[in-house]
Amino acid sequence: MYQIRKNLKLVARKIKLGIMVYLEYRSSLLFYTLSSFAWAIASIVLQKFIFDEIVELKGWTFGEFALLNGVYNLSFACFIMFSWGSVYEEFRPAVKEGRLDRILTKPFAHKFFLTFGSFDMVGLFHLLPSMFIIIYASQFLTFNFPLINIILAVVYFLVGQFVLNSIVYLFYASTFWLTSAEHISSAFWTLESQSKTPLEILPRFVRAAFLSIIPIGFVAYIPTKALLGELSSIFFLYAVFFVVFLTFVNRTVWRLGVQRYESASS
Repeated sequence: MYQIRKNLKLVARKIKLGIMVYLEYRSSLLFYTLSSFAWAIASIVLQKFIFDEIVELKGWTFGEFALLNGVYNLSFACFIMFSWGSVYEEFRPAVKEGRLDRILTKPFAHKFFLTFGSFDMVGLFHLLPSMFIIIYASQFLTFNFPLINIILAVVYFLVGQFVLNSIVYLFYASTFWLTSAEHISSAFWTLESQSKTPLEILPRFVRAAFLSIIPIGFVAYIPTKALLGELSSIFFLYAVFFVVFLTFVNRTVWRLGVQRYESASS
């Protein structure tokens, strides 16, 4: 319990620092806000043009498709706010530049510090248009969301955040064994962007891969299906399995990576 409070206090300080840094560049904040809304509106308008010509796409109506994109954008915003900065700005350079040993000597949960808890206000500006998309999409749906659907969607959404954090960490953990992993970013974002695609329109083997081997279906597809009440209860067992499995994999890779790690002085 003490360690948990310590970690939360550390996260709170990192968030405060992140806010203070961005408040120094207020004109940039205004630009991010306007560009995020412009991007969100443009994506919805384009989807509306497509669905003006068709009734549905593989069982997905415009409202459901827009809801999926809203959930995806919300997931993207939260990931940018709390995870991406830690992995890319702290974990990656610490391993690449041989500075990890300085962190390993400090009295806190090292992997937690390096892969979670940063705060990037760029993500916050994606959060606002994400909510706009979800509210707009709900106008085209013919039912209200029951409380149980909302609860399940939130649970699966949090699992999706854990999956994203785990995937990007495992991608960059290759730095323990490789000289550089700068090419990883484009590969990760290409994969991440596929999570806003309805799985029904993908080939069966790709659909299976996105629900098992690389479970990015949890990022937006599964939470959206849960919100719509169209998700089998078996996915709850899948969620528990992937959380346990990825936790084990993350810890194993961290332990092996630290054993393999060579600092700048070694």
